[in-house]
Amino acid sequence: FETHYLTATREYYQNWSAMTLFDLKGVEIVKYIQSVQNVLVCEDNRVFLYLHMNSKHKVRRECLVQCMYMHRDRIMDMLKEFLFDIFDNSQASASMLASSGEKLSHACALFQLCEQTQSLEPDNVEFQMATKMCAVFRAYIFTLGEKIFLDEGIHDNTTKNKAVDNTVGLSSPVPEPAKHSSSVINHVREPSTVESILRLMKYISLMVSSIFREDPSAIQAMKDGFTAVVNKDTPGKPGVVSLLVTHLDHLLKSKITDDAELENCLRKSMDIFSHLTDKDLFAEQYRLLLAKRLLNKRSSSFDAEKSVVGMMKMQCGNQFTSSLEGMLGDFILAKDTQSAFDTHLKEQLSINEQSSDTHNVNPIEFSALVLTTGFWPKQRNRNIIYPLALQTLKVKFDEWYRSSNNLRRLQWISSLGEVVLKMKVQKRDFEITVTTLQAIVLMVFDNESEELSFECVRNRSGLDDVEALKRVLHSLACQKISVLKLIKTDSNSSRVNNKIEESDVFQFDMFFSHKVRKFRIAMASLDDLDVAVSKTMGEERGHHIDACIVRIMKSRKTMTHNQLSSEVMTHIATFSPDNRLIKQRIESLIEREYLERDREDSRFYKYMP
Repeated sequence: FETHYLTATREYYQNWSAMTLFDLKGVEIVKYIQSVQNVLVCEDNRVFLYLHMNSKHKVRRECLVQCMYMHRDRIMDMLKEFLFDIFDNSQASASMLASSGEKLSHACALFQLCEQTQSLEPDNVEFQMATKMCAVFRAYIFTLGEKIFLDEGIHDNTTKNKAVDNTVGLSSPVPEPAKHSSSVINHVREPSTVESILRLMKYISLMVSSIFREDPSAIQAMKDGFTAVVNKDTPGKPGVVSLLVTHLDHLLKSKITDDAELENCLRKSMDIFSHLTDKDLFAEQYRLLLAKRLLNKRSSSFDAEKSVVGMMKMQCGNQFTSSLEGMLGDFILAKDTQSAFDTHLKEQLSINEQSSDTHNVNPIEFSALVLTTGFWPKQRNRNIIYPLALQTLKVKFDEWYRSSNNLRRLQWISSLGEVVLKMKVQKRDFEITVTTLQAIVLMVFDNESEELSFECVRNRSGLDDVEALKRVLHSLACQKISVLKLIKTDSNSSRVNNKIEESDVFQFDMFFSHKVRKFRIAMASLDDLDVAVSKTMGEERGHHIDACIVRIMKSRKTMTHNQLSSEVMTHIATFSPDNRLIKQRIESLIEREYLERDREDSRFYKYMP
């Protein structure tokens, strides 16, 4: 009887499932899920009333095979449409998933049915419907991520009319990107893009807990999906690495007063970092902006800076963050050094006052940060002629520092300093915050009302780098706030407006006026940061691969090329090296006699002790 009963059950549900699915659209998969659940309940009751309990598993198997397994591809296609009905970028809101509880419960029921089907034959790939559902979920995440980069980001309907500053902490005005600025620093899309990715991560995490009940396969699918999203190459647009670095820079320069809120924002942003494959590129770009924040005193919280570095350290280890920790340590020690120097100056001032020597009284406030070259980004040093008052203090600091640190050599980096100048125009006093190079150029025009040529400014300032001087003069004479007047002597009509030429003449603006007394004059970066980062990354990755190859070959002694390449890719976690780069580094190590090819079989490499 059981055999005939199972055959009749199989034939009945084969026809029933085909007819039920025939007219259903993707979003109507809910009806099919409910029907299958009812079928299983009815069959269990029928077995309980009329059959032996040993037949229960066999009957359920026939139902699941005919209703789920035989239509697995159709069900997965319907699931794709159903997921977008639950949550889609184009219509997402903060309360959308909260109001989709019923849909989430139906999706959870589908996953349970898929798990039951998969349990019938766990080793059969065709029966792994739960695994296929996780694969569909991964593709769904990637599709949503692609929409973000196609400017179809997730917009929260409850906050879209509010300023973005309230969300990402941009409470202070951000200056417009300068002409020569690097794309590492200036992005206008990062708040919406990064916030969209963070919001997507929040919603997907909720779906994982609601639909998949924290199933390990679903969690892995979520990780793989976001890894594919954040590492997707978008030609013509900045990558997630640069966007995330800039987003963190805005957060760390913001005026969020609540430490817990700032910590929460930073922790959420660092969740994206965990999915990046080019973590070393992120660290290098982050180091550039960290240096700018610390040296320009733009960081809103030193504790927050340490917290971000600590999060990176937890994920990537001590070696990964050694430079960043060194920068923060330098900054703390520099304050102690400055305090000791101030005490030294006060003692000297007291001695001078007792001896009635007013010649050595310090007319200006002076501070110097002593930094370790190996920790901070490399800076090109430019020769300049310091004003007498500043040169005197510079010499004093040199002598005082060498008296207690005779084994260390100081190198003054003029392009990193900051100067506050007092200026009096038409009986109004102004305080201008500028870089050291801008201050040196402005001091050339001190008590000077006549016109000065480009060559004259160059000789008096001592700045022999022509391109750097052009950018400095452009910031002082061609911006919205201009304290110098640009007088063009070239009558060429094809000349680009506001472009500084060596034939130009400059004059201090005696009629300068501004509505505020204290202001800052911004200047474009003097160095191409993208080129600098690319060069640094190329060198560091080469050294990293070399060390990894030598370490592997030292333990294995002999390996084929494919085996060695695979091992290198497995061991390197901070970036994803390609085969071409690995091959180049192997050839370099062979030339330097760290490795050699096997004379009998050229496919093998041998370690040379």
